[in-house]
Amino acid sequence: FVSCRGIDYDKGATETHEGEALIKQAYRRQSNLLVLLATQEKMNHKFMHQSLACHDIDYLITDFKLDEETEARFNAHHITCLY
Repeated sequence: FVSCRGIDYDKGATETHEGEALIKQAYRRQSNLLVLLATQEKMNHKFMHQSLACHDIDYLITDFKLDEETEARFNAHHITCLY
């Protein structure tokens, strides 16, 4: 389970600090499954450092129901969305 500063269906999960992004990339390399936790205010925000590409994320858990278009875009990257 990891979180992020922002998530976008094109860029994936992003961070403001490179160190945070590198740590999350290391988590992914060592795991078989990655669950990203993101609150509503993090959706559709992009920051400088990509921590996880969409293909690195297996599940996205949010605190709200995604609209159909956004969920379909994440699903196209094989991300299962839960809320």
